[in-house]
Amino acid sequence: MKDKILGMSADDRKALTEYMEWLGPMRLVEVEVVQVRILSKFDGPDDVYV
Repeated sequence: MKDKILGMSADDRKALTEYMEWLGPMRLVEVEVVQVRILSKFDGPDDVYV
């Protein structure tokens, strides 16, 4: 997933990086909740993630 996000245009990548820095540190449990929410948007009946 990181490769997909960081594979975006330089301007988009810079904006995303700045936003993440603005958010600051997060607890691991908060990160895991957000990751599940992101992946649920892409889930399909035949999707497999490794």
